[in-house]
Amino acid sequence: MNYYQISQGKNIYIKENQIDYHISNYQLKVKIRRQLEASGEILISSEHKRSDYVLTLYHGYHIKTLTSNQKIEFTQEGDYIYLSLANPIDQLKLKITYTGYHPRLYSNHQATQLPGYFPWYPMEGKKQIFVKIQNPCTSFIGFNPYNRVNAKFDVEIDTLYPIITNLSQKSESHYVGESDSFTLIGGNIKKTIDSQFKNYYPLSLQNNSYNDYIKDIYEHKEQLTEYMSNLFDKEQVSLKSKPIIIFPMSLIQVTNLGGYCEFDNYILVSNHGYISTDEYLSYYLTQNDHINSVLRDMLILESFIQCSDEEFIKQVNDFLSEYITRPYNEENVDENLKERYRQVVEFKKQFDKDLNELGVERYMKKIAKEMEME
Repeated sequence: MNYYQISQGKNIYIKENQIDYHISNYQLKVKIRRQLEASGEILISSEHKRSDYVLTLYHGYHIKTLTSNQKIEFTQEGDYIYLSLANPIDQLKLKITYTGYHPRLYSNHQATQLPGYFPWYPMEGKKQIFVKIQNPCTSFIGFNPYNRVNAKFDVEIDTLYPIITNLSQKSESHYVGESDSFTLIGGNIKKTIDSQFKNYYPLSLQNNSYNDYIKDIYEHKEQLTEYMSNLFDKEQVSLKSKPIIIFPMSLIQVTNLGGYCEFDNYILVSNHGYISTDEYLSYYLTQNDHINSVLRDMLILESFIQCSDEEFIKQVNDFLSEYITRPYNEENVDENLKERYRQVVEFKKQFDKDLNELGVERYMKKIAKEMEME
């Protein structure tokens, strides 16, 4: 928070724009002792020939060498690597070595906690790492869970402890696969023999047995799956099928972003494997551009949605009516609060109009349509 919010003031979340190049292949050797040491090759492919590329690598990792089969210059500024070529090309092969660490997303001789959305490995473009999502009535802050790549991975991993990744294990230390991310954890975990939950933390058991703990998180997941299947199209809710990797609570101890994340071929969960309703909804609805930001807040607040349609309408109306009586429109009020107040007032007008024209049942169908996952 000190670095991104206070020092740079650039952590308000912005949905990422598409760029015309991406990293298509990673061939890496990762060694973890006192800190992370990585080396290898990455292949960048572009739709058009260009002489400049930008990559993201967290600023706590320092590049020792970066070379190419092309004449190239680079600078590492904060989280970004700027590449400049003498001649425009549409495929660029880089050889890179870097070392470093993150104080919370650690990688040392005791344990590793590196989620796939965190640029501990180079990602194409300018990725936001630590963000604040500001809605009219709610806000979320933490590691950006929406960072993705789309590449083939071929990785040798050298640690002092067993590890778990989202890639397929080819041999004792060799992992391969095609994925939108590369997650790596190890050290203070226990692997399971379960078909979906891949690991757990011994401290999560507390006074329960392993079997009771696994049964409990399964029951919790099934309840959430059933509930979300009623809100969304059942085919869109993938909690039933994807492998789940559990991260420690330290990931979200002082933040509320990054504790739930769904990738193409696995799901990352913190909180001992328990997924909360508001966490799940905030993850999906934040990326939804079709839904009004004020309504999104209502849906993220768990108490608003676990009730009948009529009770939902009543609670939303009560909340909006109470909110617009607050003194947010006075001269000495912060401009951001004034803007949020204006958004709520405008939504209240539209809410009353839609409800009057459509009635409860049709209005709820309208909301359901807007909530569809992209």
